[in-house]
Amino acid sequence: MRHLDETVARAALARWGGDPSTLRHVATSGNAVYRFREGATPRILRLTDPEHRTAEQNHAEMEFLLHLRACGVRANAPVPSASGKRVERLEGCSACVLSWAPGVRVEPASEHWNEGFFKEWGRSLGRIHSAARSYRGPSRWEWTDEGLLAHARRLIPADDAIARVELEDVLARLLALPRRADNYGMNHADFAPQNFNYDPAAGITGFDFGNCCAHWFVSDLVISLSTLRRQSERERYRAWLLAGYREAMAIDDEIWVERSWFLRLRVLYVYLSRLAKFGSNPTAEQRATLDMLRGLVAERLTWE
Repeated sequence: MRHLDETVARAALARWGGDPSTLRHVATSGNAVYRFREGATPRILRLTDPEHRTAEQNHAEMEFLLHLRACGVRANAPVPSASGKRVERLEGCSACVLSWAPGVRVEPASEHWNEGFFKEWGRSLGRIHSAARSYRGPSRWEWTDEGLLAHARRLIPADDAIARVELEDVLARLLALPRRADNYGMNHADFAPQNFNYDPAAGITGFDFGNCCAHWFVSDLVISLSTLRRQSERERYRAWLLAGYREAMAIDDEIWVERSWFLRLRVLYVYLSRLAKFGSNPTAEQRATLDMLRGLVAERLTWE
């Protein structure tokens, strides 16, 4: 991603007519993300290496966002370029611009870390899933085709027999589950506080749908709940989040009873993400992280 520097960002920004003097780098992970202003309006510019996501996959994401908003879901909106495109192709990358999500990021020390926030978190995720049931736009990948899982057998070290067995066990179990329009569809795939902003008066606005894909809705719910694993009040927080979710979307009991398997999939996914990120020669600190995650994989976590 190093080639997606500010020079490339400025070239992309010209397609939208934003003010280049306001361009600021925010982060680089799967995408290179910048913020800028169009007049007085804040925007997000996102640059994507085609090896990470193709322009067609990004277009499908933009279509899903438009569908969510048409269904009344609060999510950041694609902003068309001057030529009317939601995704622009540049040499070496594709680019899109998204509206700024109002509100603030809520963390455990925040005054908003309370019942109202957790119920809104659940409601917002439930609204995404409810709207996803009627989405008929361009498809993204099936969850098993996502890069980390598609290449999992190559990423897991040959001597890590426990992770290899766990991968096969989890895949076999989940692939046997029924898929229906009411329990399977487009997921956000990481709906946690780092990927939405909260306004107590207006609610939550979701963003960073870059991993959205076809999956069981319970998987998305488990991913959100898994972020609370280290919180001392996690049982109460989870109860609030689930109560909010059920206000917007019913939970399929047949799939919900399998939630420990989805938790195990999430642990595997995080382990795979670090294996891919750290490469074949990790530092001592990175090796410690891998050892910790490998231990969680071996633990075969169950729902508490």
